[in-house]
This record gives sequence, structure tokens and C-alpha cells, in this order.
Amino acid sequence: MKINPHFDVGSRPRPCIWKLIALLPLLTCIWSLRAHAQHTPTSINFNLAGGSTMGVLVDSSGMPQDTILLPPDSLLAEGKIRLIIQLNELSVAEYLMQNPGDVDYLPTQHGIAIAEQESFITELEEMEEDLIKNDLVSENALVIRFQYANVINAIAIDCWAVMLPAIKASASVKKVEIDGYVQPSDASSFAVVGLPCFQGAHSGTTGTGLTIGIIDTGIDGGHPDFGSRITSWVDYAMGSAFPVDPIGHGTHVAGIAAAGGTTEPGMAPDANIAVYRVFTNTGFGLMSWVIQAIDNSPDPNGDLNYSDRLDVINLSLGGPGDAGSMGSVAADGAGARLA
Repeated sequence: MKINPHFDVGSRPRPCIWKLIALLPLLTCIWSLRAHAQHTPTSINFNLAGGSTMGVLVDSSGMPQDTILLPPDSLLAEGKIRLIIQLNELSVAEYLMQNPGDVDYLPTQHGIAIAEQESFITELEEMEEDLIKNDLVSENALVIRFQYANVINAIAIDCWAVMLPAIKASASVKKVEIDGYVQPSDASSFAVVGLPCFQGAHSGTTGTGLTIGIIDTGIDGGHPDFGSRITSWVDYAMGSAFPVDPIGHGTHVAGIAAAGGTTEPGMAPDANIAVYRVFTNTGFGLMSWVIQAIDNSPDPNGDLNYSDRLDVINLSLGGPGDAGSMGSVAADGAGARLA
């Protein structure tokens, strides 16, 4: 399956942290990067190896300079690559973790992170112009897809793969990851969540006044068990203006969390629901979409006043990764508490 750039909603959405009551586990995606460039790479060759695409950057003498391990079909086109780049300044969440209670400074810290990103974007543009000037690439390919500042200080981009060594060598860069794939996951969710036990022990807990964020395949906006409680909808995968769920996974998850009605109510049947769609019609998702949803949920309207933060987010999705991958860092940041 090829990545369709039209799946992205906007080229540089404004990044939008929050008081988290509960956050279900997030398994994140990371595909390893390995680089030790000593010469300026001038081209990229691709070969299939072990079910993945192996890209090898070579210099003008043909010597390999950088090896990139990619999941299949993750290239926009030959010679281009999709990255998530974490920068050095603290995100809003990281600042709050180091300075508990200093909520008045959060908009300033947000601005510091964005300023570093803008400076680095200028650096990226200069890298690309140098490649064009030296006839190493034929055209501009740099696209700033997302800028995050609340839960992680990072940007998601498309660029020429030959830029990777220079990106990793930049003094502003903390970490670089391939923008990896994610997939829906809720195996044995009914037993894991323990819904009947919860309802028996907390029969008076209905979620009134709370908002639950569902980061998933979407939601059936016409389902009677949700009614008018779907208070916001953002589709990062397909750009749909109205709540839809061709796969049904997000609707299922939202039902466990907040279905109303008397037949099979969810854990919080009176809670409002904010839905972020991060999967296409065929269940294809990108980590950059997931991180954008997490980063938006602390400040949905983007005004740097975090009083409208969501109370809970749910991510029933997965992929390979570890505690240090950017999806995990973003999820950790979502747990920062604001007074």
C-alpha cells in the first residue's frame, strides 16, 4: 500500500497538555536508524531485504555512507523519506515535569519549542537548497507535515533521503525516527478492561462532565449509543469532515469507554467523546498521525489555555517500539498534570 500524501490534513497544523485521569497502554512504532556518514551522500539505492526496504546512501565515489531500514512501502517516491525528528528544547509537558506547578510559564515554553522548530526548518530548507544547487536532487521535496510542542518537541517531515546524515548531525536534533506504521489492536479487550466488574463496583460512576479522547479508526457518528455526546472530530488520515468509521474498531472502543443506553452501557455512559481518526479505510496508520492526536488533546482549540484539555485518552493500537520511541515519549507527556 502506497502512502497517499492527501491523507494529511494541512501541511503545518499548529501544535496544540492536560490533566490525565487514565491513559490505556500505547504500543508505539519505531524502525531503527543507523548512520555514520563521513562523506556527502549524493544518491540512494534501494534493495529488498528480509521483507523490508533497505536504503543505502552512497557518496560520489559509490561508497555507502548511511543505511536506512524502512518498513515496506514507506517511501513517498524513490529517494524520498518520511521522518519524525525530536529537537532539544523541552516540550510543555517535559517542562512541567521538571517544574511542577509552574503552569503560568507553559505558553512561554510552547513558544520556545516552536521557535526552535522554525529555526530548524530554515536549516532544513538550506540543506535542500544546497542539494539542488549542486545538482544532487532535481526539485524541492521538503514538506513540514506536523509540528508538535505540547507532549513532545518534534516535527514530522517528508524530505530527500540524502538529507538524513545532515539532519542527524544537526546540533538542534535529539533523535530521528522513520515515521512508522501502526495498526488497530484490542485483542481480548472485554476481559482485559473488566467492564462487568467495573460497572458492579462503580455503579454510580457515569463520567458526567468528563471528555474521553478516542484515537482510533473513527466513530459511527450516527450510532444511537453516542447521540450528541461526540463533541469534536478530527480526521488526520482521510480528511473526512464528519464522524465515520469504515472499519468499526474505533466505534467498538468508544462503546467500551462511553456507550450510553441501557442494554450494554460503557464505563462512562455520560461522558463526552472527542474522536481523532488516525487510520485510513483499510486500517493503515502512521505514528505521526497518532502523535499529532496526542499533542492536540491537551489543548484542542490551540489557544495555549489548557483548561479545555481532555480528561482521558484511549489508544487501542500498536506496533514495534520501546519506552524511548517518540510515540512512547508523547504518551508519557500526555500524563503531565496541569493545575
